[in-house]
Amino acid sequence: MLLLQEVLFFITENQNNKKAEFDKKIIQSNLKFYGVKTSLLRKKAQEIANDANLSQLNCQGIYEIEFILNVALAYSNKSLQEKLDFYEKSFLNVDNWAIIDGVSSSLKFNENDYLVLKNYVKKNYHSQSEFLSRSCYTFLNACSWKEKYIEEILKFIYEDAKYYVLMAEAWLLSNLYLKDHKRIIAFLETLDDSKNLKKFTLRKIYDSLQVSNKEKQSLKKYFKKDKC
Repeated sequence: MLLLQEVLFFITENQNNKKAEFDKKIIQSNLKFYGVKTSLLRKKAQEIANDANLSQLNCQGIYEIEFILNVALAYSNKSLQEKLDFYEKSFLNVDNWAIIDGVSSSLKFNENDYLVLKNYVKKNYHSQSEFLSRSCYTFLNACSWKEKYIEEILKFIYEDAKYYVLMAEAWLLSNLYLKDHKRIIAFLETLDDSKNLKKFTLRKIYDSLQVSNKEKQSLKKYFKKDKC
């Protein structure tokens, strides 16, 4: 109860009504928004990361509390397995991309964690929960060593996913493309032209500042059916 009061006080002290309206429009969640800056939410999450009562924090239907709770756990001293066990349940109730992406950018993955992460992905990538499924791809994308496991990662890619999952898959594939052009091009060739994953991935590749104009033109010719 004391932790909840502390977090609620923090949120009300830092609320911004104009930003709250903007955030709700961009994030598209049914939660209530107070418009607190993300940098402040992260700072608060770090402050309470190892509070003994963290897992009991009731989000009260408020976006900022849900963000703080999930990101605080990412900053905590708990093992990756403990964190993923928590997220596997917590993300079932998440209705927006911002919390998933906030956690993904806060977690630290070591290569020794790959098997733990792989088991999480294998269990949840095909989940009916759109945002639990999205987390599988944003977590993989957050791994600086992901290119070492491209072949295994590609087995988790599927084209019939929901929109926010497809976008996360495309983001992951476009980053893997920067590491191994040939393998990702070969994989994109196998995708259905009538579905969105190939188109979304190509668009992200084309938008990347790390891909040369010459290379982008080459890809446009290679995938003639896609309008990017």
